[in-house]
Amino acid sequence: MMRLDQEGAGLWVQSGLPDERVTHVTLGGNPGQPLGIAFTLASGGKRALAARLERKDGESLLLQIVNSDNQKASGRLTIQYGPKNSIKTLAAQGSLHGQRFRIRFEGGEKPSR
Repeated sequence: MMRLDQEGAGLWVQSGLPDERVTHVTLGGNPGQPLGIAFTLASGGKRALAARLERKDGESLLLQIVNSDNQKASGRLTIQYGPKNSIKTLAAQGSLHGQRFRIRFEGGEKPSR
């Protein structure tokens, strides 16, 4: 079982939609199956991705995005992780519901108000 959990500050940018600030990210699941990645937005909303683990080393994960909220999605997601299941940085880009998207997130910071 794999689990990473982090409060921080980031941005979800998707074509045709307003940019959303990300305040929290959680990754969990069995590495042999698609992992769930949940994003909490400053607006109170949530977004979710599922991704297959392609590579893991002592400080990073490389994942292939396979879907989002049970709809078609594709792309790559990279996480730099730290001690105590923390997320230092997360970067993703790809296609979601037919629209281009990208995510940048840095852990450890309190969200700005």
